[in-house]
Amino acid sequence: MAEFSSEKTVLLDSCPVSVCRFTRRYRFRLYAYEAENPAYVGHCYAKDDDYGLKAHTLITASGRPVEVLLLCARSHDLTGMKEMTFPLTEGATLYADKAYNDYRYEDRLARESDITLQPIRKKTRSGGMKKRWRKRFLKLVKRIETTLAGSAICSRAKSMRSPSEDSRSKAWRHSSLLTS
Repeated sequence: MAEFSSEKTVLLDSCPVSVCRFTRRYRFRLYAYEAENPAYVGHCYAKDDDYGLKAHTLITASGRPVEVLLLCARSHDLTGMKEMTFPLTEGATLYADKAYNDYRYEDRLARESDITLQPIRKKTRSGGMKKRWRKRFLKLVKRIETTLAGSAICSRAKSMRSPSEDSRSKAWRHSSLLTS
């Protein structure tokens, strides 16, 4: 358990961010109409909810956010992980769920950044996450979802009404939500 109290222990997970009700998606101007750009319309079967963004979040075990990356709803978790900058200290351990299994990227992180990626796995070459930490990890990952669910990010993303022309301005608007 001492490993989870260290600042070198970081958790990675993604959760959906709803930007409007599914029935109103055709009138929502911040993102393109579904027929023009279906990437911003997704459905989370676990939560039975429709959403427009996915927040890929990196937090310490103590709950301090390190990095939040907002991508379109249909982006895979590996896509979000590969686009993150990982502003972590050397020797950090990154715990993630099953969706982040990529052996090549895991080796690249270890080689270039000295970051150990430990996704939940049943059988692996490195053993994956130990059983005694698995339950603790799943409880800590809930912090990501509860932090983002009630945060200013979701409420401010829903209240934005101005249309945007290109994807760069969309990304800028949502990155400004995190800094304000």
